[in-house]
Amino acid sequence: MNTEPKKSRLAHVPSILGGTAALIAAVTTLYVNLRSDPQIAPEPAPQANVAPAAAAASAPASAASTEPRRMLLRLDRVQVNDDGSAGSTDWTFEVSVDGDPLFSVPMPSLNDKPGESLARPKDRDQASAEVELPVGKNVELSVKGWKKDGWLPGSSAEVSGKAWLGYNKTVVTLQTDKPKGPQFVVYFSATPAK
Repeated sequence: MNTEPKKSRLAHVPSILGGTAALIAAVTTLYVNLRSDPQIAPEPAPQANVAPAAAAASAPASAASTEPRRMLLRLDRVQVNDDGSAGSTDWTFEVSVDGDPLFSVPMPSLNDKPGESLARPKDRDQASAEVELPVGKNVELSVKGWKKDGWLPGSSAEVSGKAWLGYNKTVVTLQTDKPKGPQFVVYFSATPAK
C-alpha cells in the first residue's frame, strides 16, 4: 500500500506561472523582432574634438553635412480601413510639413472592401513635393482628410494624423476622435531630390 501523502493541485501553480511568464517573454521578443515598422535612427552629430589641422582640412566637408537635405516627398498609397460610408466615398487629403501645406490629393471612390481597400493617387506629380529636411531636427508630417462634400474653407478635418518624417518611408494613421468612424493608413516615401 502506498503511504506517500497526495500532493495538492496548488503545488503546481508556481511552475505553471513560471512557464506562462517564459511564453509571454518569448512571444513579446518575437513580435518586437518581426514587426514591420522599423525605426529610423537619427544621424550622428559631427565630432567636436578634432585636431586643429584636421579641422581646417575637413571644414568644407562638415559644412556640407549640416546643410538641409532636399527630399522629394511622395504619397505612395492609401490603405482604407473604413471609408466612412456603406459604399465607396470620395476623399481629399491635405499633406503638411511642420504646419506648412504642401499639396492636396483627391482620392475618388475609396472603398474598404477586402481586395479593393488599397488606393494609389492617379497623378503622382500632384501627390508629391520637395521638402528640406534639416540635419539633427525632427520634421512633423501631418495629413488631414475630408469627404468630397465636406471640404469647405475653414471646416475641420474629418480624419487627421501625424508622424515624424523619415528619410525613406513614413506611415501616418488617420482617424477621427470618435471610437467608430473613417480610418486610413497613408504611406509616404522620401527620396533625394534631383
